[in-house]
Amino acid sequence: MKHKLRLLLFFLSLLTLHCSSLTPAPVSDETCLTYSIKDEFNTASICSLCFKKGPRGLLELIVTQRDTVRGAPSPREKSPGLFDTTEPVVSPDADGRVLASRFLKRRGGARLVLNEFGPPWLPPYQLTRGHRFDLGARFGTAVVDTVLTWRGKKVCVVTIGGKESTISGTCYYSAATGILFNSRVINSSTRYYSPDSVATLVLSASNIPGI
Repeated sequence: MKHKLRLLLFFLSLLTLHCSSLTPAPVSDETCLTYSIKDEFNTASICSLCFKKGPRGLLELIVTQRDTVRGAPSPREKSPGLFDTTEPVVSPDADGRVLASRFLKRRGGARLVLNEFGPPWLPPYQLTRGHRFDLGARFGTAVVDTVLTWRGKKVCVVTIGGKESTISGTCYYSAATGILFNSRVINSSTRYYSPDSVATLVLSASNIPGI
């Protein structure tokens, strides 16, 4: 009887994990995330990620970014690929658009990432203390170090990078939604000649409930 109970609990845990892994990001038509960014060349900018209902059930990601002058937004808006920062925050697809599923995977299936700062969203089931997972060659291995309170929200602290990766640093994700709150990283390809090799990103506004 005890053996059967253990088996039942085991299969229930697998089912729960599977269902959790299918939980999409809390984005849909009209969802927007706005980040304040300071890159490794001390260029300050405001970046907005706005999702619109796109073709074949995918979301069309519209990225706008503007540099800031003496703390005030510049009126000059630029299209993806023409930003003042060293590279656009999200690399556009060949046709100039970024189409993503609600799991924030690109049209080709790759994870959507902010070029310098890592994924803007991680599945909440991955955000458990001690969990390790791979983010690809650019960001390396991610490790969930701890859970703390930041700006009144429960936040998971994720360390990214390693010896073989380009980017290393610390990211802070919402434990409830998986949305990226804050990121502080070093780009090994620029740290030797930039005035300040540390780049930072902070979520400044969002219309996602609970953020």
